[in-house]
Amino acid sequence: GTSRQLRLSSGGSQWQNWKEHVRTHNQETANSMQWVKTHGSPYTVLGLKEGAQLDEVKAAYRRLSLTSHPDKGGSIEEFQKIQTAYNMIQKGTYQKGDRMGYESVNFRVLTMLCVIGIAGLTAFYIVVLLPLGWILRKVGILSDSPTRQIPSAEASLREEVKKLQDQVEKLQETLNEVRETVSRKRGRKALN
Repeated sequence: GTSRQLRLSSGGSQWQNWKEHVRTHNQETANSMQWVKTHGSPYTVLGLKEGAQLDEVKAAYRRLSLTSHPDKGGSIEEFQKIQTAYNMIQKGTYQKGDRMGYESVNFRVLTMLCVIGIAGLTAFYIVVLLPLGWILRKVGILSDSPTRQIPSAEASLREEVKKLQDQVEKLQETLNEVRETVSRKRGRKALN
């Protein structure tokens, strides 16, 4: 009783945490996509090649921060641009070759969607299909054993196979006759 309620309540809490994580991640990805549309690649903003190593990114960020920081005579906008570019690369909301942020889609989100889909299909089977099958059997629409119909189907298939075999035999006889006729005509031409 109480342990099950505790598991359900903690599961609900975990689910809420998961939903919040996904919502936050999706918002960060959307913000990153918009930022990239406006400013370009964060690697370019930091003066690096696409896909530079994290230590190179840190070094470029420190170097640019020294010159662009408002306390050092730089503009607030430029410093924020550099800071955002650094954070996007560091957090992984922008990745190498990813112009729109699509590579940062969280694999766990896709896994969770698959699990939810499988759970939904299982629930549909248990809640809808099993009772429906039971009802149809009780009413007499659905047979308990579908194998009852197999002997009659098997007999009709055997008849069809026999008909096809007869047709193949007739075609082989006709083909043999044509071959004999052709070889006779060739033999006469060779003699002439």
